[in-house]
Amino acid sequence: MYAQSEATLKGVTVDGAPADVKIKVETQYPWDGAVKVTVLTDGAFTVKARIPGWSVGEAVPEVDGNRLHSFINFDKSQQPKCAADGKDVKRDPGYFVLTGTWKAGDSFTLNFPMQTLKVVTNERVKADVGLSCIQRGPLVYCIEAQDCVVKQTGKAPSSLHALVLADDAPLSTEFRSDLLNGVMTVKGTLKECVQEENGTVTTRDVDCIAIPYYSWANRGLSPMSVYFPRTVGGEAPHR
Repeated sequence: MYAQSEATLKGVTVDGAPADVKIKVETQYPWDGAVKVTVLTDGAFTVKARIPGWSVGEAVPEVDGNRLHSFINFDKSQQPKCAADGKDVKRDPGYFVLTGTWKAGDSFTLNFPMQTLKVVTNERVKADVGLSCIQRGPLVYCIEAQDCVVKQTGKAPSSLHALVLADDAPLSTEFRSDLLNGVMTVKGTLKECVQEENGTVTTRDVDCIAIPYYSWANRGLSPMSVYFPRTVGGEAPHR
């Protein structure tokens, strides 16, 4: 639903009669969390606007008290909001609920804060222990080698598997209209682990640009990784 579009939804009126409700959605989602929904059908009915799990700190739904993935740096003070006629809308589990008599042209707004987060996997998934990846809004990100530069040398790192994404590594965002038909990128400095001749491990700063996972492999051959060790000496990624 949260895409620039017009759609006709199948539903029922408050009296239980079948109803086709046409809506228009205006948004820059998934780059921006601001959404405006305009109802184009007269009638008395309830509209339920889904609240994505990621916007309330849930990377994936919980099953039997366990989650496959979790965020490690979610800011609980940033919560989704919905407003109509200048008033906040009631929030039920999973949805904002708007009930009333609608006239064509009535609208409501949604706002989903787009936090840039690090995601970890349940510790029972042994292959991903000690690793994390980047997610912004609904999108998981990846890093291609061509978007990495070692600060000390100005060259690409020896291997993406040598990069560490620390839990406290600052991340920033930049929309790039000139890249991949326009994408929101995530920028940050990772650490490249280098083993010296004497066996010691040193680190070098690597400036990296992460792109949405869906968009990789569109600029020629280049190594890519989604998961990165969280600490120096952590297990190398398997993908």
